[in-house]
Amino acid sequence: MRNYLELLQDILDNGTHKSDRTGTGTLSVFGRQLRWDLSEGFPLITTKKMYTRGVIGELLWFIEGSTNARYLEEKWGVKFWREWADEDGELGPVYGQQLRNIKYNFWVKPKIRQQDPEELIHETEFDKKIEIDFTSGHSSFLGKTFDTESGKCTVIKELDTTQKKNRFVVKFHETGYEKVVDYGDVQSHKIADPFATTVFGVGRYGLYEEDEYTACLKDAWREMLRRCYYKKANQYKAYGAKGVHVCKEWLTFANFNSDVRKLTNWSVKAEYPCDYSLDKDIRYASNYYSKETCMWSSREEQSYNTSTNRPFLARDPLGEEHLFNSIGEAKTKHGLNLSAVHRCLNGELHVHHGWHKFNYINREGEVLRARIIDQLKELVAEIKHNPDSRRLAISLYNPHELDKMNLQPCHGNMIQFYVANNKLSCSMYQRSADMFLGVPVNIASYSLLTHIIAQQCNLDVGEFIWTGGDVHIYNNHIEQVKEQLTREPYPLPQLHIKCKPKSIDDYVYEDFEFIGYKHHPAIKAPVSV
Repeated sequence: MRNYLELLQDILDNGTHKSDRTGTGTLSVFGRQLRWDLSEGFPLITTKKMYTRGVIGELLWFIEGSTNARYLEEKWGVKFWREWADEDGELGPVYGQQLRNIKYNFWVKPKIRQQDPEELIHETEFDKKIEIDFTSGHSSFLGKTFDTESGKCTVIKELDTTQKKNRFVVKFHETGYEKVVDYGDVQSHKIADPFATTVFGVGRYGLYEEDEYTACLKDAWREMLRRCYYKKANQYKAYGAKGVHVCKEWLTFANFNSDVRKLTNWSVKAEYPCDYSLDKDIRYASNYYSKETCMWSSREEQSYNTSTNRPFLARDPLGEEHLFNSIGEAKTKHGLNLSAVHRCLNGELHVHHGWHKFNYINREGEVLRARIIDQLKELVAEIKHNPDSRRLAISLYNPHELDKMNLQPCHGNMIQFYVANNKLSCSMYQRSADMFLGVPVNIASYSLLTHIIAQQCNLDVGEFIWTGGDVHIYNNHIEQVKEQLTREPYPLPQLHIKCKPKSIDDYVYEDFEFIGYKHHPAIKAPVSV
């Protein structure tokens, strides 16, 4: 950790005296970078004792998505956040919420279109005119026409083959598609035309290659067609009967299979196939399925975006106005009674548990939509399924919610991951860097996060790169820093993760052990609030 000590000395030698939000004052430099090879040791400060329980506990608190300092203190004994919490321990939508549960509302003009009946008339690249060509062979099958599950077809050619069984070319009358089949297929008539509309009378499979995701995507495709075109389906009344339909291209599974792998959240769908499904409502409140209108979304996200939701405003007991996508959201977030909220909105009640001024919102031609984003879950899935992506990045600095945070994010303003040679590296930008108290914890925390994600993705660890913006030493920490600089650092410890949990949500404090952590005594210093 000599690079860390050298940066402390740099600030003492070259820092500028600056005022700050806390009124303490700092010595500050701008724009510095440190890096460590995590395979050589864990970057835990050795020139003073680090509170390792605090490092691990705080990170697990972030991963849980919690924003309550009291919970952090009661579960792990970590008191870092006590000074910024309100009387209930709440900190506002700080790190954990930005990492696991970003929710934002937006208004959109629905993408609505009428289905053209011509869309259900399929065209193929094959000539539909049947011309029998007896160019080779003398088989009794040649020229024979017979029925299959995909319609009529005719044997138009016998192929020269060195195999024991004869092979033939058949041509389907409806689509003109030609297919090579074996002798037994011709005998049994079990020949399928991938371009025949055999799925609910409108869908056809087309030509595609099978892989590990094909079965899952076939289920999604069939379900989409079923609700839009199968009149006996339970969901048809809410979909097909109301004009919801599928674009012409997606009536062919081969096109659907290719397109949906490029939609938003595909990596998360691939990693958690049961938790994410195709949705056309979130972005555009659309009445048709297409690559322009759809994305993969979670059940929770879809629950905020049903077509029957009516958004409304209400004021809490303190007079603050809240926007709700639905009555159900008021119950989930604040424990309000569904029936009572409905009565308040209809003017039958005026107050419910101190909440008042309930009013539906109507914006002509627009609907309220919501996104719910789990950055950590999406990041892990993307690393697993698209490790060469340059978009392996998350940010905890959300401008839309800064004014609601008791302390705006100092670190994690941009966190980018990089995979090369089966190693995972992490680069973290920190806008405000308290070099004596905060940064040693931040370095250890993001290094630990890199180890955790690497383990979940079956990767080794590479580098951790720390970049600071306003890099400073508080005036009331200067003597402590000078004392620390007199100490000789010890070799870095090694991190041992005792087991590999099923998911990133399942780690506990006891899973982590720092081996060989030799350190100098602790140095106390006040926290500037």
